[in-house]
Amino acid sequence: MGYSTLYDMASQGTKADLERVVSWHLTANCYPPVPAIMVPVCIEAIDKVICEEGSDYIDLPEGVLYKGDTSAPAWAIVDNYRLGAILDAIDPEVAV
Repeated sequence: MGYSTLYDMASQGTKADLERVVSWHLTANCYPPVPAIMVPVCIEAIDKVICEEGSDYIDLPEGVLYKGDTSAPAWAIVDNYRLGAILDAIDPEVAV
């Protein structure tokens, strides 16, 4: 598993498949598993990084904090949840 599997899954998918790929990654490829409530946040972060808006802050779900704050920069979400393989695999035109 890991980067290669995530890359392969993301490169074969479409925008509609992105939710499935991110959901799989967070629950099966991360330890401990990340709650499904983070899937939309991760997708928004991926879109922002692809659009070169990685320093934009994204509101986090209730009860989730980043360095004590209720929002986090898109790049930090991508980095912390190891979503780089998705960025490497998807066509920027599909993600936007």
